[in-house]
Amino acid sequence: MGARIWTAEQEAIFQHFRKMMEVFDRENRKLVINAGAGSGKTTVLVQLAKIAQEFGKDGRFMAFNKAIVESAAAKMPSNVKCSTFHAYFFGTTGRFYQHRSDKVSAFTTAEILGITEDLELTEKKLTPVMQARIIYRAIGKYSMSDDYKISRYHIPYTRGFSTDDMEIVRDALEPFLIKAWEDVASLTGKLRFKPENYIKIGALKSPRIKGSFVMIDEAQDTMPVILGWLKRQPHLRIVVTGDSAQAINEWTGAIDSMNKWHGTNKDDGTPKDDVTYLTLRKSWRFGEDLAAEANRWLYILNGGEFFITGNENVNTIVDDVNQDTPNAILCRTNAGVFQAAMAMVEQGVKCAMSKRNMEDLKDIGKAAMQLMAGTSCELEDFAAFSNWDEVLEYVENDPGGADIKTMVKLIDKHGPDALLELSDSLVPMHMAEVVIITMHTSKGLEFDGVQIWNDCVEPEPKGDEPEPEDFDPADVKLYYVAITRAMKWVNRGALSMIDQYVNYDDEDE
Repeated sequence: MGARIWTAEQEAIFQHFRKMMEVFDRENRKLVINAGAGSGKTTVLVQLAKIAQEFGKDGRFMAFNKAIVESAAAKMPSNVKCSTFHAYFFGTTGRFYQHRSDKVSAFTTAEILGITEDLELTEKKLTPVMQARIIYRAIGKYSMSDDYKISRYHIPYTRGFSTDDMEIVRDALEPFLIKAWEDVASLTGKLRFKPENYIKIGALKSPRIKGSFVMIDEAQDTMPVILGWLKRQPHLRIVVTGDSAQAINEWTGAIDSMNKWHGTNKDDGTPKDDVTYLTLRKSWRFGEDLAAEANRWLYILNGGEFFITGNENVNTIVDDVNQDTPNAILCRTNAGVFQAAMAMVEQGVKCAMSKRNMEDLKDIGKAAMQLMAGTSCELEDFAAFSNWDEVLEYVENDPGGADIKTMVKLIDKHGPDALLELSDSLVPMHMAEVVIITMHTSKGLEFDGVQIWNDCVEPEPKGDEPEPEDFDPADVKLYYVAITRAMKWVNRGALSMIDQYVNYDDEDE
């Protein structure tokens, strides 16, 4: 078998990395690779590891996703250690907190912190239990951040609260929040302890990564605390890979770090020109027709700054007619997953969901049951409400409830039991004819045949005619991720809306 033929973009990356290996240069030690969907970035990273091995250099491969790390570990040469960030910080910090529990109730938390009275807001009140739940959310936000100290500003906005309400909440809960973090950070603490807490505690100590280089994957979804820690590793060569167009997890507190690796000039605080940016544009997953479809969404997102090309040896059909029973149905929302699963089960199709999406639906159903029974719940979307009627009133009258309105209406129609009963009708993944998941969950996966569900809605027009600028960039990224999961065919479903916004035939006239 002859030597592998690399693309020009791949060769450019290899050549630059060799220069990084030959001489350690503080002004040329960071390489950021913007890799389009299906562009084989793991293959490139493995080759970089082999180049480093030629120079006798050891390093690390790190990512948040366990499956990605396990896949890379099976391919990397012996000079590279692979781990998730959670596993790394468990080794440095988390193992000392193994005796701590993540099952401490909000009721017990309120008792430990001394929260004994209701907090009066402008039109409602927060019980001690509800206050404790908000404090836990604030600790989670602080743990994700690169901030040194915890403060009132880490108490996040709560759905259904007014601006005045949030000021009251932040003023009242800040002392309890500081006390809570002191407990969480203590080896003898009693409050709930979660993995993001030991990452934060460990990162504050800035442990030094051993080796000559580190490779970071999926950098478009990075916890700020991790970004800050990595930037405090001046002895390392850093290779960053990701796709800014797939930065779809900002709702979790993650950030797109692809353009945040610059150093800072000490004299004026401006960013240094000390990062090299290279690209991987060719997708090996799908053909040219699907690449052209994906590029329409990229055009809305970046105006043509970054496009991808398809694999000329692969034929991927893009249309609005079902080719066959799809391998996957991708939905924008949990409500869409619920509707699609019910529809498929009624047709006798063997369906499966991801563990994550099934747990989300169960959590929503449990929260609805609690609210219908007149007790508050832990679910973040419903945390500010004391009963189900308040939720119904909120989604009907407050624009801020638009994103959960469909789910609330479905629960009100079918009852929360329907969410739990649905799980009994599903089969394990390996037995399923169709996998039904959210677009968020589909990231990193690929399927022969993909159906886009009908819960993608067109944006509100800003003018008289539909324009690309009407779209929320977060939605565009999500749709780009969804459309690029297919290998053989994709039924665009609701994403056929793109025809009104980007039409290449019209542009050619």
